[in-house]
Amino acid sequence: MKHPWSIGALLVWGWVFLSPPALAEITRCDELAAHPEDPDRVSAGRATADIDLAEARRTCEQDLAASPQNARLRYQLSRVLFYAGEHGDAMTQMRQAADGGHRQAQFVYGVFVVRQRPHAPADICVAEHYWRLSALAGREAAPVNYVLQHLRGSFDACEVKPARAELMRWLEAAQAQAPEGYPGYYQRLLIEDLLQRLAAA
Repeated sequence: MKHPWSIGALLVWGWVFLSPPALAEITRCDELAAHPEDPDRVSAGRATADIDLAEARRTCEQDLAASPQNARLRYQLSRVLFYAGEHGDAMTQMRQAADGGHRQAQFVYGVFVVRQRPHAPADICVAEHYWRLSALAGREAAPVNYVLQHLRGSFDACEVKPARAELMRWLEAAQAQAPEGYPGYYQRLLIEDLLQRLAAA
């Protein structure tokens, strides 16, 4: 039976219900390896250059062993593994985090596929799938990248084809998340351009 909710409705509900828990436990892995742009991080996050890869890997593996269903920790471990050059293990952990519902992992895994990082799947429809999940969960970068590839025809052969109106709602939701003033200027400019291109398509 087809679910009566539209993709747009799921996007709105996803923004409400898939937000990070306000009182999530902060682990040492979070402190050492959280990404500054991960909307579900529970600590400040660290730039790549500020991560002690050996300590972060050891700590994240320990914390994940204690909480194996924690997709946030799995994503952070995958981040550390990728920076350490362990691309095969990083890709495995990233996909597991994405399958566990972590919207940042879903977005990044799609980027890996599109950019054909080592050990990433060659099928661009894999990126379509995970970016769609990430967009529905409210990761604002996902719809921007999704629509850009959609307009390029990259997803033409993929099974799922969201309607143009749905894509526009995704972008409008992302636009609402852009920072005010100059910090979000180029983000809003890109989204406005994509909205115009979608409307003219």
